[in-house]
Amino acid sequence: KEETKEEPKEETKEEPKEETKEEPQDAGKKDDNDAEQPATQQTFQKVQMKLSTLRTILDREARSWKQAMLLATKKTSALTAKSKMQALFAKFDKDKDQLLSKRE
Repeated sequence: KEETKEEPKEETKEEPKEETKEEPQDAGKKDDNDAEQPATQQTFQKVQMKLSTLRTILDREARSWKQAMLLATKKTSALTAKSKMQALFAKFDKDKDQLLSKRE
């Protein structure tokens, strides 16, 4: 009878020790999460700032690219028109002096 009484007492002693060990670990994890949150927020803010800066640069480059494409298109159409006029002029410039005489 005595032996059976002692065994349950020992088991009950061990169980509270395990529970107290788990509580500080959980509390430590909460502190780590609290410490990580500001660091995560700072990292997130830095990434947002970088993203904002890159979007601004991208918008500016896109605008300059559109302007360059418009300029290139105008230049191409002007050169095409110039070459057509020069071909028409060459057709009528029979003496090839780069001037049209009254007869030409």
